[in-house]
Amino acid sequence: MFDTSSDEDDPRNRPSSADPNHEITRRLKAYYASVEEEPIPERFIELLEKLDEAEKAQSPGGSGNDS
Repeated sequence: MFDTSSDEDDPRNRPSSADPNHEITRRLKAYYASVEEEPIPERFIELLEKLDEAEKAQSPGGSGNDS
């Protein structure tokens, strides 16, 4: 009754290897994956810790004014 197949499964909807957008997409995904695996810089972690400390100092006891 209903077609449960995905459009992605249809070979007509897959980009060909000659399609320049396919190559751009592949390279962007590869680059993003490599960036995603990079460690968080120590300086950034220090800044986040300072922010946490400043927020705690403004709201003693952990009860903020977020009503």
